[in-house]
Amino acid sequence: MKRAPQDFAKDKIELHSLSSRYVLINGQSGYVFRPSPIMSNSQDDVVFPQAFALQYLKDHSKWGIDGKTTYLGRSATIISGEMPSTAAEEKHDVVRFVAIIDNATGVLLKEQDSSGQVTNEIVVTSLSVDQPIDFTSK
Repeated sequence: MKRAPQDFAKDKIELHSLSSRYVLINGQSGYVFRPSPIMSNSQDDVVFPQAFALQYLKDHSKWGIDGKTTYLGRSATIISGEMPSTAAEEKHDVVRFVAIIDNATGVLLKEQDSSGQVTNEIVVTSLSVDQPIDFTSK
């Protein structure tokens, strides 16, 4: 089947429409994920954090922007909020989250889930962006 350029434009609009990425599957909430350029689940959590965004940030009344910061020498935004009930169940009654997001790239620099004490944490310890890659070293 031959496709016209406007067909691809329609795909792009539908794929990036936030409301179209939330679905019900057999009565359960689900998400439509964009294809990952990383192809590694653990690295996706940091470099391409769409699961975090779709799950934690769906309900705008449950989270907020706490301010700006510099993290690893990069301009970043701090957000925090209540854990969505579905995520809290999956993560053993975690009730709050705090995250630091790189402003330029969207990389999740730090994220903590807590229920009085930190129960899950992602911490980026170094980040290099827009640097040339040396393919000659072994």
